[in-house]
Formats: sequence, C-alpha cells, structure tokens
Amino acid sequence: MGKLTVFEIVLTNVGGICHAGGEVLGQVVVEVTKDLQVQELSVECDGRSQVFCIDTSKSTVIEGHPAIAIPHADEEVYICTSTILCGRQGKENGCLRKGRHVFDFTFHIPPHSPNSYEGEFGYVRYMLRARLKKSWEEENVTRKIRVIAKLDLNTISHVNEQIERSEEMTTSSLFSQQGVCHSALRLDRQGYVPGEIIPLSHIVHNNTARDMVVSLELRMLTEYRCQTITHTLKNRLQTIKYPKVAARSTFEQRENGLRVPACPPSHLHGCGIIHITYQVVLKVKPARLSLKRLRIAVTITIGTVPLRRGSLVTALVGNRPSERRWLTMPPPTYEEVMGMAAQKARSPLRADSPILTSLPDYEPLRARANTDSSIVKVQRR
Repeated sequence: MGKLTVFEIVLTNVGGICHAGGEVLGQVVVEVTKDLQVQELSVECDGRSQVFCIDTSKSTVIEGHPAIAIPHADEEVYICTSTILCGRQGKENGCLRKGRHVFDFTFHIPPHSPNSYEGEFGYVRYMLRARLKKSWEEENVTRKIRVIAKLDLNTISHVNEQIERSEEMTTSSLFSQQGVCHSALRLDRQGYVPGEIIPLSHIVHNNTARDMVVSLELRMLTEYRCQTITHTLKNRLQTIKYPKVAARSTFEQRENGLRVPACPPSHLHGCGIIHITYQVVLKVKPARLSLKRLRIAVTITIGTVPLRRGSLVTALVGNRPSERRWLTMPPPTYEEVMGMAAQKARSPLRADSPILTSLPDYEPLRARANTDSSIVKVQRR
C-alpha cells in the first residue's frame, strides 16, 4: 500500500469551461513511489440532468401514522462515455513503473447539450471521473466541468423590440369613494446578458384615497418537470423599493438600477425537465392592510451573446448625453460578473443586499461593448 502519491485530473480548458459542441481536453496524472500493478486505469465523462420532486397531493395515509409523501425523480443523459488509458484493454502495459505518468484524454460534448445548472430541486451537471482499479481496491477521483450552451440574442427576433404593459386596480377606504390606481411598465428591449443594465420606466397614477407602496423586482422562475409533476420555484434576484405614493398623486420613474447578475441563460435549451424564465415585475399595493394587489410582469430573455445593435434607449430617456451616458457604458466582463457573484457567496448576506437568493452555478462567455458605436462585440477565449 501507499505506493500511489498523486492521482488527479488536470484540465487544459481554461477555468474548466467547455462550450456545447466543443472538446474537453485534459490529463490524468498518476505518480507512484514503487512499481504498481493495475487492472485498469480509465477516465469517464458523464453529463446528465436530474430532478427530484415530492408529490404531496397523493400522499398515502396509514392508520396511526402521518401521511407519507410520494417522491419522484427523473433524469436525462447527454453524454456518458469512457476511455481506457492503461490496463487489460488499453494500449499501455498494466504495470505503472515508479515515477510520474501522464495520460492525455479528449471528450467531445454534444452540440445540443444544455447549460450547466445547479438548483434546489434539480441540476444539469457534467463530471469527469478517473478510476484506477487494483486487484484489491479501487481509487477514484472526480472533477467538475462547466458547459456553456450558446444563446445568441441576435437570432431571436423579438428581443430587440420595446414592450409595455399596463394594469389598473380599484380600491376604496372606509370614509371615501372608490378610486382607480393605474400603473404601466415599459422596457426598451427584451434581451440582455449578465452584467447589463435593464433600462426601463414605470408610472403609477394613484387616483385613490389610499397611499400606495411600489416595488420593482427581477425574478427567476425555474420549472422542474418530473414525470407528471411540475414544480415552479420563484427566486427574487434583485428588488428595488420606492417611497410611498401619496393619495391622489402620480409617481413616474426612469430606472437604471436593475443589473442582470450572473445567471444561466433563459429556457435552458436542450434540457426537457428544467425550464428557466426571467421576469421584471412591478408591484403596487395599498400601504395599509389590504388584499388588493397590482402586479405587472414582463418576461425578458437572458442570453450569452449580447445584441449587436439597438442597445441604446432613446424612447425612454431621450437623446440628451447626460441621460444616455449610463446606457452607453459597456457591461462588465463575464469574469467580473462571476467574480462578484463568488465574492457575495463567500461573504454573509447583508440585510440591504439586493441579492436575496444564491445564484445557480454558471460561467458564461466573455462580452464587451464598443462604447463609441454602441455595437456589442463578443470575444471568445
């Protein structure tokens, strides 16, 4: 025993990142202090999604015992292949001589594989596993890889179009007549990448006798599909709260405080059991106890390749340079976005932090914007 001192997987891919349709390149490094007889040394690439749900609607009740919920699970496999590096079926001899040995390997990720994702009730995960089988025991070492599925916003027709939604709510107080609160939310476009600001405007006409509370949210909706069960989880990625809107008054705001955090692309294309959508939500409700609620939700698309044109907003803020300056600023690089997310994950969450939930494991492409022409360029490593 004790002959094996080093057994690890070293990836050539920068940061352990691979794009769907690309290759995973790496080496299995083995170092022994004495000659070691091995039956087989292999490396495996496994990529799959799994979902776990509990069906409480069909819980079985046994007399004298609490109800037993029925668990359900489902999975999809995208890649499961292995390569023998040394051993009985390999090209090398089954004896590892004293010293350091390096075995190269290459795996091709299918082009339609979904993006890596880690969620509360499921995941899309890609793993490398090296196995060294000896006559009396087996050694294992694993390495996680991140797969990035390309979602080019320039190939989606509607994401560069302006969108506006409006709703109204009727309410009254004890000593006053009914009044109507009318609200509207407008976005200049519907497609963004992590690190970009979401420019928007909203207005609240409070023609009631009650004060109103207004807030704005960026929300991620994850739908887990497990056999016949569908479970939707809502996560608030960012929240902005405004002062109360007084009775018989109007509140109008041009907002530039919503920035897309590090998050997986919309829809999670290629995965049939996990579906992701994003919404910008305007919420209006009476300041005091009331069951009345006004909610305007606009669905947006988060991609990995930004729009090349039309990223400036003129309909919302006009053409004055002082108002357009923050829109012409380039979004931070993906490395900066991921670095900020990792730093927040390591530090305790403050009460005033806009990030309310942990973000999924995600590493997108690198994007920069040309501030002179407002044409976004994408750089690949």
